Amino acid sequence: MTLDEAKKAYYAEAPVIYNGIEYERISALIYRKLKGQPPRLELELFDKCEHSVTIASPDRTQLKEAP
Repeated sequence: MTLDEAKKAYYAEAPVIYNGIEYERISALIYRKLKGQPPRLELELFDKCEHSVTIASPDRTQLKEAP
């Protein structure tokens, strides 16, 4: 998933797939900056039971395809 795709999915509250698991939506776009490295994007994924979140790399996350 690219930055633009992640932003669109975030605002649309679209379901996504990460490591073969479906998540309800992206609940946050997180930028992390480690010393001496460029910022990197991580996604906070809200689970379907609304009890937890998972921090995921966008390159391992994809939009759930419509049936």
